[in-house]
Formats: sequence, C-alpha cells, structure tokens
Amino acid sequence: MKAPPEVLEHFEKIATKLTDSYPYAPVPATAQAVRRDLPIAHAILAEGGLDEEGLRRMHAAAGRLAAMLGNAQLDTGWTGQASRTLIAAYDHAVLGKDATGQAWCRLLQSSVELAEDQPRQALVYARDGWAVAPPGSPVAARLAAECIAASLAKLGDQRGTSQALDDAWTIVGDFAPEQRGHPGWHPNRLHPAELDSITAAAYIDAGNPHAALLHTERGIAALDRAPAVSHRAYVRTNAARAMLARDEIESAVDYMNEALEVSSARKLADIERRACAFVVSARNRAPGPLIENLKEHVRLWRATRLTQV
Repeated sequence: MKAPPEVLEHFEKIATKLTDSYPYAPVPATAQAVRRDLPIAHAILAEGGLDEEGLRRMHAAAGRLAAMLGNAQLDTGWTGQASRTLIAAYDHAVLGKDATGQAWCRLLQSSVELAEDQPRQALVYARDGWAVAPPGSPVAARLAAECIAASLAKLGDQRGTSQALDDAWTIVGDFAPEQRGHPGWHPNRLHPAELDSITAAAYIDAGNPHAALLHTERGIAALDRAPAVSHRAYVRTNAARAMLARDEIESAVDYMNEALEVSSARKLADIERRACAFVVSARNRAPGPLIENLKEHVRLWRATRLTQV
C-alpha cells in the first residue's frame, strides 16, 4: 500500500512547523500538538502495508515529532520521561534513515544526562551523535560544543573541551547563511551568537571564566536583538557564573536577576537548575542580603514554573 502523498506531507509539515516554532512557542503547546499527531502516525505505521519510501518518510516524521516531545519534557524537568521518549524517537529516526534526526536525538539524550549530572554517559551519547551527524552540519557543531565540550569540561578535560569548541567554531565558520539563520533552537541551524553562549558555558565549567566573559559579552549584544527569550536568559546565566568565579559578586547577581526576569515569559527547567546552583555557590562565597534577595527572586520565579508535560 502506498500512503497518499498528502498524508505523508501532513506529518512532515507538522514536524517542520513544530521544530521551527519551538524556541518561541509555549512548551506545553508543543507537547499538546505532538500528542495530537504522534499517535496517528503510530497507528498508520502499525497498520503496515506502506511501501518502502512511505515507511521511511513516516518513521522520519514520527522521529522528529517524538524528539520534540522529549525536548519539551526535558525543558519542563521531566528527565526520566524525556529519556524514554527519546529512545523511541531515535529508533524512528534510524528506521527513517534520518541522519540529522538521529544526531538530534543523541544531542537531546546527552542533554538529559548533563541535566542529571552524568557527564560520562552524556559524552557517550554525544560522541555517538557526532558519528552519525552529517559532516559540517549545524547539528554536528551543536554536538561538538553543547555536548562533547560540555561533558569534557565537567570531567576536567580542558584540552578536550578546547578542541571540541574549536571543532564547532570551524564548522560554523563554513556555514551558508541559511545554516546560521537567526538564534533559536534547531537541528538545521546554529547562529554564532548561540555558539558564543554555549562556548561560555563550557569555558566556565572548564575553569576559564575570563574566556567565558569574552563570549558572553559578544553573545548578549547579539542575542538581545533576537526573539528567542530563552537564549537571552541562558547567556546571562553564563555571564553570572563567570562573574561569580572572578568574585565580582554584585555584577554576577545582577546578571542572574536579569536572566530570571527575561525567562519569566518562557520558563525552562535548565534556567531553574542554573539559578538554584548559582544561589548555593554565591552564598558560599559571599553570604549577605544581596544573595538572600536573589534567593527570594528564585523562589518567586519557581512558584509559577511550568508543570511537567
């Protein structure tokens, strides 16, 4: 049986639309949309009888949809469920012969492990993703910086961290304009300003706050002109951590307060983790009213955080 072209196109367009809109849409809305369409895709696959090309395309679309659901679960702090969802997403991507989709799933799986403070397992997923990612692609650059460098930094491998970051910047330097796009969160695009923020985070974990601040300064200037509020928050958390490492407490707290304010319109679990960890570190370095006021800001921010999806 050959699936009607309009059916396959429907799922491909839905997957593309949700991926494109994810950095700007409410996270629960994305999860709800996936939960509406993914079971239908599963039902079509379960019926069997699709020709080889129809089967490939349907699996590829189902993989992209499941990856978006796993992403949403990760972003609302449901890491256990995200891990299970992403296993299924990766299996679909393999059956769909979707190399970018496979690499994207591995990136998200690595991100789950980093959120769970498991850098060794994160590195396993990241290197697996790097092996299947199309060479020179945005997803390959993301894997190098956001997962491989991040994992190695947490493991104390400064040389490996620097090499992975160099790999990412080399890839981005050869991008066509459409591969850079605008700052967002996408398997087929990576803007240099995003990479500045990602690079800063890795340098902080590798113990080089001075290098991190060079990237946060450049990243803030560019990301403040972009519509994706999460990136504006992330780069400020990185600036805050770098300033704290240099004992510039007041500036560090100002950046973290700004990150909380910016992200209040689109709250993510990773911002919460960063803010809570920052408060603990800051209280150890310089206890006092400034930190207690930030702690209260974090408490109020968390009081209305997103529910798990």
